[in-house]
Amino acid sequence: MDVAEWAPTQHVHSQTAIGGTGKAGCRCPPDGWVARGFVFEVAWPADPEAVARIHPHLGARRFACNWALARVKADLDAKKLDPAHESVPWNLDALRKQFNVEKHPVAPWWRESSKEAYATGIADLCVALKNRSESRSGRRSGRKVGFPGFRSKRKDQARVRLTTGPVRTEPDRRTITLPVVGPLHSLESTRRLERLVATGTARILTATLSERLGAAVRLVLLSRRGTPLPGADHGRPGRCRSGAPGARHRRRRRRHHHPRPQPRPPAGDAHRAPPGGTTALSTHPRLERPSNPSTSPP
Repeated sequence: MDVAEWAPTQHVHSQTAIGGTGKAGCRCPPDGWVARGFVFEVAWPADPEAVARIHPHLGARRFACNWALARVKADLDAKKLDPAHESVPWNLDALRKQFNVEKHPVAPWWRESSKEAYATGIADLCVALKNRSESRSGRRSGRKVGFPGFRSKRKDQARVRLTTGPVRTEPDRRTITLPVVGPLHSLESTRRLERLVATGTARILTATLSERLGAAVRLVLLSRRGTPLPGADHGRPGRCRSGAPGARHRRRRRRHHHPRPQPRPPAGDAHRAPPGGTTALSTHPRLERPSNPSTSPP
């Protein structure tokens, strides 16, 4: 099956392998393909115009998430007063449809940002509500998940997920182009990823740009089952070792704490200086010391 035949209609949140039936329009990859995600650390653009295109999207995502949460709470309060009140279902399609109906009065500036920003905020709320529901029913292990709260600019992780438009790597192997945002300089090489896409063994589905202690782009790939991803850690599926932020510094720190073993001196009296004044190590062809003509005997 050609990878171009699968067109997902929903956001892909999973980072590990997902099974699927291969039917068109489903949220699962087709048979023989897996969806995986990894992170590239990128440099924040220096162009003020590029930054001005990014910041409105980050705020629009947070606004859409808070609007959807306020709508859910309003429906819950109305349900207590009137049991016959029809609430908006807690899913992405229903909340996005309701937002499109109310966006003109509540957000007259909605045209300044892409629709992907609003969809990202609503999708994040749907995930939080689903986690709470599964935690209350016992299907989710671990600590109890409470009802989600409103997102503030100070605490919320600024990010926006892009699912439509061209998401590609440039031939210079250091640039990742995102829709609306434009090109971003990658601090890691994209050579292996570009080769996988060029040969048709992988396809980039979504990209998430985040701004929290630096900038990073998380890409979700649809690749053939068994195809090694660029820099993937085979012991931990779905994780990227070389493309993760700070991986270069961690490798450098490991080399510092675990230096390579140095060669030992020869055993016995070989390391002592003979009567001629030279050591056994200095007579080694690779360790021979250069002679100084001014001090050499005639």
